[in-house]
Amino acid sequence: MKLEGGKKDDAPRTAEGISESVLSSSMRKHIPSSLVKRLAKQELDRGRSLREAEKQVKGRLHQVVLSFEPGPKALSSLSSRLDAAGHDRALLKEAARAGLALHSSTKERLPYMEELFSFVFGKRGFSSVIDLACGLNPLAFPWMGLSKDAVYDAVDVSDLCGSAVRSFFDGWGIRGSFTQADLAEGLPKGGHDVALLMKALPTLDRIEQGLGYRCVKDVDAGHVAVSFPTASLGGRRKGMESFYGDSFEEFVRASGWTYEKRAFLGELVFLVRK
Repeated sequence: MKLEGGKKDDAPRTAEGISESVLSSSMRKHIPSSLVKRLAKQELDRGRSLREAEKQVKGRLHQVVLSFEPGPKALSSLSSRLDAAGHDRALLKEAARAGLALHSSTKERLPYMEELFSFVFGKRGFSSVIDLACGLNPLAFPWMGLSKDAVYDAVDVSDLCGSAVRSFFDGWGIRGSFTQADLAEGLPKGGHDVALLMKALPTLDRIEQGLGYRCVKDVDAGHVAVSFPTASLGGRRKGMESFYGDSFEEFVRASGWTYEKRAFLGELVFLVRK
């Protein structure tokens, strides 16, 4: 593939240039450069010009990250509110619920949040969790029914979400961590009782086809909770439950695993035992 101003060997350099340009915006600087470079390289490999590749990268970052978040100012304010709450559980819980309402994924889950987590965690004895592509979901810890001694490790591409999660973990006294990571680069080391991939697989596949299923397969956890949205962000139901659910059930059976399934108001949840 010949690129503007260079040969095929220039692709890494031009992807670097696109990454620097894209991340110069305050709206996107909290996203890791590895993800931006990956998307840029994909677009350049499709034969796009530098200008068109950058435009496509910005659009894809909106799809996979920015469309779910409330923006840097709101997330920074949330972190400050959580910090100000200190170790006051009542204030932390109030701030956490407000934070969950900021992120579109967790906002949709609020009406049935406790019921969903009862299905995933209830009476199963899980003592360690890894939450992949977590967004602000770790702020729901007070409603999960986990032991106060449970280990909760969270991973997301957004360091702004991570700042809020760290503040909440510190205030609540949770044994855990937040790691900013591009999951296409690989999964964190260390085993857990259960991994969460909540409404994450369709988004991961927009980064790299098959990435979602690869995360389910490769994560070091005995159980994996996977959920899919059953309506678009605009509220439209377009056969999403059967589209995602049927394909995932086929994948799980082909892998030789067992699973439980539960449908909620806007979310289809699988608990897979590997």
